[in-house]
Amino acid sequence: FLLLQRLVAKLTHKEKEASKLAEHLDFEKDNVKTTEELSRILESTRSHLESQLSRAEAEKAQLEAQIKVC
Repeated sequence: FLLLQRLVAKLTHKEKEASKLAEHLDFEKDNVKTTEELSRILESTRSHLESQLSRAEAEKAQLEAQIKVC
């Protein structure tokens, strides 16, 4: 009977441990999703800023050319 009680207690402990690990795994999965979303947003922002920089450099070159003509 004592052995059975110890086994039940050990099983209960392992079930709690498994539940905590499953919860932690879900949390990490959410973190991965969030990281992927942030990476996509960052890439989009970088691309947008590079495009703006390219346009600004082209405008600057055009203005410099106009100044040289004057």
